[in-house]
Amino acid sequence: MDIEIKGLVKKYDGETIFNGINIYIKKGLITVISGASGIGKTTVLNILSGIDSEFEGLVCGVDKSRVAYVFQEPRLLDHLTVSENIRFVLDKKMNGREIDDVISKVLESVELKKQKDFYPAQLSGGMKQRVSIARAFAYPGDLILMDEPFSGIDEKLKRQMMDDIKKLQRKQGKTIVFVTHNMAEADYLGDEHYIIEGKPSEIIKIK
Repeated sequence: MDIEIKGLVKKYDGETIFNGINIYIKKGLITVISGASGIGKTTVLNILSGIDSEFEGLVCGVDKSRVAYVFQEPRLLDHLTVSENIRFVLDKKMNGREIDDVISKVLESVELKKQKDFYPAQLSGGMKQRVSIARAFAYPGDLILMDEPFSGIDEKLKRQMMDDIKKLQRKQGKTIVFVTHNMAEADYLGDEHYIIEGKPSEIIKIK
């Protein structure tokens, strides 16, 4: 199902952030939302995920129980191994054999199968974020929200991770909303591209 944000009005401490914006997100595509820091990009993700419910307007087509979120920080559990961090979000969602199969496939896709028994402290920053991305794709949901997941990652690894995301997305057909301030990332990843700009912020579709 496609996702629609209709007439979104959002205020913080009396300041109007959005004053009736509309965004249409097509099922099975990567939609990028770009703009300067503090413009409201993360707010859109938080509204889509249900983290933020204090707004006016409508959000249609989102089952909040089937949303995965990749944050700027990996947010791995330090006492769990790589495979256990992924298993953690799959328990009660599928049986043990299915979980093992899913974990094996997503770790292979992000080239971390050999590190499946490592703990987060044994991983580089880029590896941790790749685990976070693998976990999101492993989760049995329809929508993945990504909030600038490449912060602090070098260009070579970033390109590899973008390729991983595109490969997994094409294989699984999940809908992705990807937020960034980096136009190169937006151009490379996005099937569709919206820019947020101005105060109150407005939406401009460029792709």
